[in-house]
Amino acid sequence: MDVLPNDHVGRHVFFTGTFDRPVFECLRLFAGDTPVLWDIGANIGYMSAEFLNLLPGAHVLAIEPLPDIFTILQQNLQEISPHRALCLNCAVSDHSGTARMQRISNNSGGSFICNEGDEVTIVSGDTLLDLAPAPTVIKIDVEGHEAQVLQGLKNVLSGTELRAVVFEHHTRTTMAEEVRAPLHKAGFKIFRIWKNALTWGLYAAEHPRGPTGYYPTADFAAIRDGITPPGVKFLR
Repeated sequence: MDVLPNDHVGRHVFFTGTFDRPVFECLRLFAGDTPVLWDIGANIGYMSAEFLNLLPGAHVLAIEPLPDIFTILQQNLQEISPHRALCLNCAVSDHSGTARMQRISNNSGGSFICNEGDEVTIVSGDTLLDLAPAPTVIKIDVEGHEAQVLQGLKNVLSGTELRAVVFEHHTRTTMAEEVRAPLHKAGFKIFRIWKNALTWGLYAAEHPRGPTGYYPTADFAAIRDGITPPGVKFLR
């Protein structure tokens, strides 16, 4: 796949061939028998590309708001499977319209919605059901805009097809209530992804202390109650 080797994500992929592997593995394990990934904040498409490559029957909706990064995303996924991937040049929020996005030098994945920067199109997540199949898994990496994204996905979250939402949320202690509430209301249990040099696992997000021998990541997995696929390690 094409990467920007001086950019944060591209540099990792260029030198190691991977990026945030526990996040991808979590998405893969929970994807189900008819896997559909909504990749919200797709950047150059590493997660989507791996999903398409390793799950031959999978479909992907990949969403990236920055036009230059979107061009690379679209090229990467079209080379893999033009019929199983749909790319949209927009951001997801709790309403449709426009917003401003501040870029971070040498880290396009760190760009965030604020009051200045590039103008981008935003859409409410539920409107995407008119364009793509309902997701079985969702990845959200939106640099602090998680609450608004989840607010705009109320109908998607309540759909029976959705098995897991894997999202980045920078918190050392208590998760923001506006992030937690829509997931709990839709019947999801929230776990944090913990890892060490050898492996990773899920540990209940409400626990004040983590499991011995692991350290916390900024990534969480909201799992539909009752779904425990083989291969997932729930830490104690």
